[in-house]
Amino acid sequence: GPIRLDVNAAWDLAAHDLSIVDYWLGAGALTASAVGAAYINRGVQDVVFATLRYPNDVLVNLKASWLNPRKGRDITVVGDRRMLTFDDMNLQEPIRVYDKGVTDEKVAGVVDTFASFRASVRDGDITIPKVPGGEPLKAQCDHFLDCVEKKQQPLADAALGTRVVRGLEAIQRSLAAGGQEERV
Repeated sequence: GPIRLDVNAAWDLAAHDLSIVDYWLGAGALTASAVGAAYINRGVQDVVFATLRYPNDVLVNLKASWLNPRKGRDITVVGDRRMLTFDDMNLQEPIRVYDKGVTDEKVAGVVDTFASFRASVRDGDITIPKVPGGEPLKAQCDHFLDCVEKKQQPLADAALGTRVVRGLEAIQRSLAAGGQEERV
C-alpha cells in the first residue's frame, strides 16, 4: 500500500493483526515492546517489529512494513499439540494445520544433545481444511448489517476496537522509548 506521512507502519498495518489475535484470545495485550526504523520519511517508522504479551503466557510477534518486496499477510500459531499457518494471500489453501509438537516425555527433561532434541520433536500430518471463498470486506459488511437488523452484538465490537487502539498506543510508546516494554 501507499507509504503514509500521518502514521507509521504499525498504525497503518498492525491493527489487523491485533484485531485477529484479540478476537481469537478474547483478550487484549498486557504489554508491548517495539523497535522500528524510518528509512523514507524522518520520524515515521516504515518498518516496525513488535512483541506483545497476552494473558496465559501467550506471546505474539509481528512485523509491519511498507518496504517488504513481497506483499504478505500470514500468521503462524504455535500450540502445544498442533501448529497452524494462515496465508491470506493463498486463496486456494489459506490454512494449514500441522500435527507437530514436542513429545511429552522430553518436556520435563533436559534436551542437551541434538539427538535428544530430535527425539523430543513430533512430526505428523499436514491438514488443509476447505475454507469457503468470498470477499472478506463484503462478508464483514453483511455481518454488520445483519447485527443492526437483528439487534445483535457484532463479532468486531467497540470493546475489540478499543483493545486494538490501546495495543497500538503501547507499541507507539515503546517505539519512542527505544523498545522498552510498555503496559497496554
